[in-house]
Amino acid sequence: MPNPLLQVKAVNPVKQIAFIATREPEYSRVSIIRKELPRYFRVDEFLSSQSRYPLRLIAIACRLLWAWATGRLKKNDAVFVGFFAQPIFPLVRLLYRGPIIADAYFSIYDTMVHDKCKAKEGSLIARLCFWLDQHMLRHARLCFTDTNQHVDYLRKTFDTADADIRRLWISADNRGLGTRPPAPIAGEPFEVLFWGGFIPLQGADTIVRAAAQLKAENVHFTIIGSGQTLARCLELRQNLDADNVNFAGWKRPRYIAEKARQAHLALGIFGTTAKAGRVIPNKAYEAMAMGIPLITRTSAAADELLQDGVDCLLVKPGDPEELASRILWARDHYDELLEIGQRGQQLFDRSCSPAEVGNILHHDVNSVLSPRVDPEPQTTTTEPQTTTAGVPSV
Repeated sequence: MPNPLLQVKAVNPVKQIAFIATREPEYSRVSIIRKELPRYFRVDEFLSSQSRYPLRLIAIACRLLWAWATGRLKKNDAVFVGFFAQPIFPLVRLLYRGPIIADAYFSIYDTMVHDKCKAKEGSLIARLCFWLDQHMLRHARLCFTDTNQHVDYLRKTFDTADADIRRLWISADNRGLGTRPPAPIAGEPFEVLFWGGFIPLQGADTIVRAAAQLKAENVHFTIIGSGQTLARCLELRQNLDADNVNFAGWKRPRYIAEKARQAHLALGIFGTTAKAGRVIPNKAYEAMAMGIPLITRTSAAADELLQDGVDCLLVKPGDPEELASRILWARDHYDELLEIGQRGQQLFDRSCSPAEVGNILHHDVNSVLSPRVDPEPQTTTTEPQTTTAGVPSV
């Protein structure tokens, strides 16, 4: 009979995961996943803080090759390729034969060809983007994307019906974001804020057109950022004499966070592209995290999380008249609007906070590891790089 004093309780070891990301370590999607993974796994990071994307890609590729040559890479139980995953994924697949998890946050083919229109259908660039998307979806053990609408799009477009693709809310790093100020003082402007990268799906031109209809209503718009559609929006402001719109240009995230805390209303996206109907933008999560009332466009993706008049206000895409009307309602029913903002914050805390994203990661990443483990949250020993926490993403 075995001596019970010599029996040792078996304990599943904590798994080790290599985390790779070619976006900046402080980029919201990367930062949140990076901070949540070490709660449950040991993490071996491959990141770069180079300011230019090609330099980051080269730096990370070199580190991966060295890790492969020295045997460091194969010591990991899985590899998690974070956003922006597609360009580095073929090298990861070549060097590592274990389970790979990939963040298919968006399709680069859809973005380049159909949303930003930077490449023509059938061109060499379009075919390369299509292959990168398809290769990742077919060879990753598990992929994450931001909405179920994107799940369906990726499976149908890239002929990957059998791919394991799951929804992972974008979330927002809500540490230090704070909350919005009290109601506006009588006679002072009603402050409306938009921040973004001026990509087509954001529909910044719809915001300018709505603002032009509110010139006589003491409603002031601050628009932060720069990008593809900025020049058109500046011309539109001049043509419509929308002098209640201030284009602040590109600003650092901490400036955006401060302006957000001073705003009475935050704007999401209003674009009419197909991709715009499949996303809930970063700025929507950031506004909800701060309790700032939000207006954004209605869509099948928005319906997965948001309810009009409950935790946000929804308007038809590309409709400046309806947007202007809802902004006036927001100003004139501010007590009700504050309640909507508070419910939006409660929704964020309940369903898509970083902690909730971490819980989903824990469950779903474990599902592709063998043997299955269920570790308690732990404190990581990984030395983090400097990040910008608690700031909105443009």
